[in-house]
Amino acid sequence: MGLEIAEQLGWKLPRHTVVPMASGSLLTKIHKAYQEFLRVGTLNPAPFSVHGAQASGCSPIAGGQ
Repeated sequence: MGLEIAEQLGWKLPRHTVVPMASGSLLTKIHKAYQEFLRVGTLNPAPFSVHGAQASGCSPIAGGQ
């Protein structure tokens, strides 16, 4: 998915990426993809953040009230 995001943005690193949470592994994989693209020079260095979000009715990471 990190590849798809970078490609669709014209090989520019997004400043913020919001990822839906399930087990949390998608968030870490997108972050890793960005880091690997930076390391090989596919993307120009820029600050970026990857954020996770979950619906209040489905809280697999942090339990709801």
